[in-house]
Amino acid sequence: MLVRGLCNAETNWQGEMDGFLLAGTTVMTSALVKHQQGHIGIEAFVGLLLPTVNRLSLLFVDIASFLFCTFFTWKSWTLAHEAWEGGQVTDSIWAPPLAIPYGLMAIGMTLLSLQILLQIAAALTRRHRA
Repeated sequence: MLVRGLCNAETNWQGEMDGFLLAGTTVMTSALVKHQQGHIGIEAFVGLLLPTVNRLSLLFVDIASFLFCTFFTWKSWTLAHEAWEGGQVTDSIWAPPLAIPYGLMAIGMTLLSLQILLQIAAALTRRHRA
């Protein structure tokens, strides 16, 4: 409001910038949240399941999540590359390069995929040690 009022300048770019920053911070911090077990989980049945069944279900969820995130990572890198090579920009007057949000998404999903892979490896290692 201050920029629009004092400078008589357009501020329609701020909505797009907000979207880029929100999406970037969400995906760039997802691996840390996963590492700290800070995500929301439904634990209604955890107390009812046997510990072995609970560990297997968590491992299954991690494997399914890894497969999804790996696919999402691959598509994100593909989109980022296409946007970079093609010089793609948004349709707004501001017209920032689409390689920026796609690149942030690709980096964040890569980190998340690696974190999930580490958790799977840790779960399998614990299983074999026990």
